[in-house]
Amino acid sequence: MIGVLRPPADASLLATGADGPAVTLEYGRGAERWAYRVEGRSVRAVEWTDGDGGRMTVEVRSVDAEQRPTSVRYRDWPAFVELVIDVTELEVVEGHPDDTWNPAL
Repeated sequence: MIGVLRPPADASLLATGADGPAVTLEYGRGAERWAYRVEGRSVRAVEWTDGDGGRMTVEVRSVDAEQRPTSVRYRDWPAFVELVIDVTELEVVEGHPDDTWNPAL
């Protein structure tokens, strides 16, 4: 995944755990829950539940030698919807200049 892991606004850290190289973080706000599984510097899975049967997940199913995702699965469990993205080709391009992004946002 590309980006920065930010806890949901007004959510509290409810639990942490470790299983070998994986670290889990669970946040909550009311009945909503967000669970993140992180390995090294990479987010490998995210789960959201709303306490009323709503559940969505994103899971990195495989990575290449440089730890870039090669297969990712998104699921909306109650809607019975699944989207699988399999990377079959990678084109390396020049990145944006550093002043393009503002990480303070």
